[in-house]
Amino acid sequence: MKPLKWILRIWIAIASVIGFLGGWATLAHAGKPAPATSSQPSINLPAQLPTLAPLPNFDNGPVQLQPPAQSQPFQSFMPSFRTRGS
Repeated sequence: MKPLKWILRIWIAIASVIGFLGGWATLAHAGKPAPATSSQPSINLPAQLPTLAPLPNFDNGPVQLQPPAQSQPFQSFMPSFRTRGS
């Protein structure tokens, strides 16, 4: 059993090194990215952006918040695992 483990570890190490070098070579020969600067902007913004509704006025006093709706308490069934000794 010991020689099998040794051979398997060597095989995994060799495969890892070959995979790393193969990926490195693939990335090295990949096409280069486009330059970061361009003469024309590529983003076309819409003529007018949508607006949000205005916030309520808080100067008149505290805001009355609604209490959360009452819901049934969460019940989950979780069986207990019991072992007898070690």
